[in-house]
Amino acid sequence: MFFFSQKKFYIVVISWLLISCQAKVNESAPTYDIGSTIPIAGTESVQAQSTVPISALTLTFTPFPIASPFPPEIASLLGTKCMRFDETVHNQFISLYGDKGCKLPVLSPDGKHLAYVTLIRQEKGTSIYFVDAVKIIKVGTNENDKEVYIAHSMDYIGALEWSMTGQLIIWEYVWEGPGVISIYDPVKDMILVRARTGKGDDLHWNLQKSAFYTTHRGEYGADVCVKEIGGYDFLSDKPFPDLYKVFNIEESKNDPFEIPHGERDNLYIEPFSWSQDGKQLWLTITPLYWNGDQAYEYKVGPRQAGVLEFSATRIAYKSLATNPFFNYSFDGYPDPKILSNSYRPQTCP
Repeated sequence: MFFFSQKKFYIVVISWLLISCQAKVNESAPTYDIGSTIPIAGTESVQAQSTVPISALTLTFTPFPIASPFPPEIASLLGTKCMRFDETVHNQFISLYGDKGCKLPVLSPDGKHLAYVTLIRQEKGTSIYFVDAVKIIKVGTNENDKEVYIAHSMDYIGALEWSMTGQLIIWEYVWEGPGVISIYDPVKDMILVRARTGKGDDLHWNLQKSAFYTTHRGEYGADVCVKEIGGYDFLSDKPFPDLYKVFNIEESKNDPFEIPHGERDNLYIEPFSWSQDGKQLWLTITPLYWNGDQAYEYKVGPRQAGVLEFSATRIAYKSLATNPFFNYSFDGYPDPKILSNSYRPQTCP
């Protein structure tokens, strides 16, 4: 009898606990399981389960792309210059503008110039098209915007950056080719230098942000053997020296951007490091000798060690190790040592 009563008591207690738990569940926010497929190489898809409140499942649609709002200071200087394009403006890269009529606005460090990119109308014969153009506003004046750079018809402007001394660095992304940077000086009203750069590559500044270099390596065929360097020193107001002239290599006359490049023989240039004071850039240089169009390859010469030295008035290249029986390289920082190994002739690619 006592056993039966005790059993009945336990049933009542368990039932009460179950009812209490159910009530607590009903008071909390309901949940909904969402399955997302995670592909794993060589296996079937696996269902990953996550539990989120139904209130978080509200579906929203965001048009793409939408340009982020410009900072108030820049927006006030642009005024109505960035009104949305009308329906007659057509360009293969117009989506990069989002819902605005300009992009990439950036103010110079001294606040005297505002650069931005917009589309301008071009005509060629009976054809009408729109291309990216860089314009500069002279802040605090009533002067009209100055058009300082126009991209080639199949290219677009991908980035703008001011140097600390007030020159504008312009990235033009080339259709089926390397990127090209151009440095424009608003005081001199001229392009100071151009250089090829790798796609998505950054500029490699010294610690003082007074000079930078950029490199580009070829992508197809024998061009993969070639690597070039370009750069600028804003303290001396000088571009990097033309190393093709230093190494007595004939240059191409057909480059659309007039950037030095070998006609037949060429160079492979590999920067090692900036010095801590920003006045030296160590690098190795490998001459490439063309073996003829039929062979379609270079004979690779011995790798030399050298340095670019920066002063207040110039940039000079200095050879450090050039024995033709050895390949040279650098090791260590901040005071690199020159290492060597035996040179063995080879071809590329």
